[in-house]
Amino acid sequence: MKIKPFKKPPSLPPNFESDSWKRLSSAVTSIFEKKPLLHSTDDNGVTMEPLSREQLYRNVEDCCVHKFGPTIYNKLQALIDKHLSISFTNLGKKYVDEDGDSASSFLQSLDLLWQDYCLALSSIRNIFLYLDRSYVLQHNTCAVGGGCSNNNNNNNNSNGVVGIWEMGINVFRRFFIQDKNQQSSTSSNNHRHQISSAHHSDNINSICNQCITSLISQITDSRNGASTNYSILRSQLRMLTSLNLYTSTFHPTFIKSSKTFFIDEAEKMIHDEGFHVPTYLGHVNERLTSSIESSSLYLDLTSRAPLLKAVENGLLLNHTTFILEKGFSNLLDNERIADLGLLYTLFSRVSKTQEIKTCLNEYTREKVKSIIQVSDERRVSSPNPPHHAFYAFCFECFSQMLFAFLVFQYMFFFAFSGMVVTPS
Repeated sequence: MKIKPFKKPPSLPPNFESDSWKRLSSAVTSIFEKKPLLHSTDDNGVTMEPLSREQLYRNVEDCCVHKFGPTIYNKLQALIDKHLSISFTNLGKKYVDEDGDSASSFLQSLDLLWQDYCLALSSIRNIFLYLDRSYVLQHNTCAVGGGCSNNNNNNNNSNGVVGIWEMGINVFRRFFIQDKNQQSSTSSNNHRHQISSAHHSDNINSICNQCITSLISQITDSRNGASTNYSILRSQLRMLTSLNLYTSTFHPTFIKSSKTFFIDEAEKMIHDEGFHVPTYLGHVNERLTSSIESSSLYLDLTSRAPLLKAVENGLLLNHTTFILEKGFSNLLDNERIADLGLLYTLFSRVSKTQEIKTCLNEYTREKVKSIIQVSDERRVSSPNPPHHAFYAFCFECFSQMLFAFLVFQYMFFFAFSGMVVTPS
């Protein structure tokens, strides 16, 4: 048997590229619109045939094998760009401000847009997976693995060839940080590179700015006792992390607003006529506990330490002297062991235990002076000197080091005054 070559080399159909893209673009549009994967078989779009994902995958493979990868990639990016342009324009027109109930409604709409987009982008990437593993991989070794460093990403973004998923995230980020008035007129051909998140500072009228303002508004309402949908907060903050915008945009604004909130709250409570030290200490401890919970519930872990610092500085650091003057002696006189222990714990967080030692020193002096004034007969006949109870009381409230200091001070004052009584 002899195999003869073709008399005429096989060639592609004349409309192979356009027909292939027509089928693929129809599938992508159907995915974005949550419709069945159908394709029109004539120019009038009357007859519709179902499309399987395997057929679409093979279609992409054929295009890549015949060197149409760059064209398919650029057209796919333009189609994603067009879909997001419409979505963000509609979202921007629907929500004008971020106050009151509209903040919660805006976040829900934005979260729905993000979740739907991620689901659609995942399906699109599965269809165009061969494009990811051939054309993209040849031009960007980090595209499929997603393990590039930031420097490598910046270099690779200059030629516009990144993985399908990363490309979709970049397009979403661009519309997210872009001024809402420019979204409808943006061309994807002029924005292939990854736009730095630092540009957000120049786009006050952006969806990103509205999102951050709404998030902080919801967190503030939650601190004031209003009911809050924490799942939406968690989802939106994870979205910012996925877009590489959490650290550069949300975190600084959130910490700044938190500092202002806690400073204002402390001033309001301290200048209240009914200021009560145990109540205030309990409130500070509550704020610290809720901040730790919020860090694990919806915030990124990088915000935990700065947030706790904002609580400590705003509610404690600048008011330690005032707190001690207002209620320290009363706590000791009334033997409020739990409150004194909480006071010591909170002051140790801001390195202000030295102030407690100073106040205890003065309190001990005053205590000894009051005992010295008791008559000698009553003093000698007392079987249980008062300083024994004072030792036990201070040991329960404070650290062992501070307790040893108090015992030394107390015994020194009694010894100096000839007051130490040894039971017979």
